Amino acid sequence: HQGDNKDTVVRVLIFVCRALLYLFSLTVQLLYVHGKKCFNAFKTGNFDKVMGIVPVPSYLFSWQDAAGFVLMLCLTSMLILEPIMWCMGKTDKLFDTNCDDASDVAFTYSVFSMIAVFLYYALLIDLTVMSTKVSAYVLVGIRMISEVGLTLTALAAVVLTFSAGLSALDHKQDDFSGIPAGLFSFFKLVVGMLSGDDYDSYRDDPAVLIGV
Repeated sequence: HQGDNKDTVVRVLIFVCRALLYLFSLTVQLLYVHGKKCFNAFKTGNFDKVMGIVPVPSYLFSWQDAAGFVLMLCLTSMLILEPIMWCMGKTDKLFDTNCDDASDVAFTYSVFSMIAVFLYYALLIDLTVMSTKVSAYVLVGIRMISEVGLTLTALAAVVLTFSAGLSALDHKQDDFSGIPAGLFSFFKLVVGMLSGDDYDSYRDDPAVLIGV
């Protein structure tokens, strides 16, 4: 009975936390703020057309506002797919989330939950204004994102080139038997996951060893 009581307490706490999330974060904050901004945007004609067809409020072209809007959609989807609601009246347990009806939507609910968590953490970047050093670091990091992207693109091109080249070579190494296998092996090489035994096995094929 003590275990059942603990389980009930946990389920009640989960329900309370989710209720607060939907009430304050979704309804009071996101729905109200974005609803008001969207209404004002269309009222004043302050919107842009994407691909010349779809009208989008101009404020959504700011990544923070866009992230908040997507977060609102995720939380709304979570509310619709809330397992507690789907199991309500289906089991004898209070605020249960494990029932046949909830199992059909559990994975989709978890996907929206994952995206919402990512967005919550991404929006925490606004708190960097509280520290000048952190704010400067974030600013530099944002400026460097494009450079990091170019570096990763160049690295991917080099890895693909060597993978395709070694896959065309006549050798006996399963790690480079095809382009997909070669991509995985070179990825392990780049991140330092290849062991000494792997290099020893390449000695039988000097051409592969030179390529690696």
